[in-house]
Amino acid sequence: MQSIIIKPGSWSEGEFTSQHHACTHTGDGKEHIILKGTIAPRFLQRTPQTPSEIFKLILEIPLDPVLPQKQFFQIEQWAPQVVLNGMSLTNISEAFGIEIKWTKLRNLPQTPTDKIQTETEIHLKNENSKIHQLNYHIDLIGVYVAKPP
Repeated sequence: MQSIIIKPGSWSEGEFTSQHHACTHTGDGKEHIILKGTIAPRFLQRTPQTPSEIFKLILEIPLDPVLPQKQFFQIEQWAPQVVLNGMSLTNISEAFGIEIKWTKLRNLPQTPTDKIQTETEIHLKNENSKIHQLNYHIDLIGVYVAKPP
């Protein structure tokens, strides 16, 4: 399994082509942060030499734009999602197969952080298949806390 880490400024692995966020308050005084965006990975493609290719995609999304000064975010609830956006197959295939097996949050709950990390397992089953874009949508509920010393 090949691991690919994409974070802002990691041009060699891929790039964020759009990033958006929204912050609201919940009825019980918590913060609700929504992170959405599109990434263009450089190396999510299957080589002809392997029967299938499995990738572990790690997205590292900074929370700086939504954090108050000298604050971190302590996650209590989360719902990450990564979905396919653009893909291709250079040869005709009867069973075109690109599959997102699972997505999870790598951050530990109740731990203050200034960035979110998701991990997604992606399977490319057909020769010459390539993923051009992926979308992510992450809902977080938690509280702002003082930055640890």
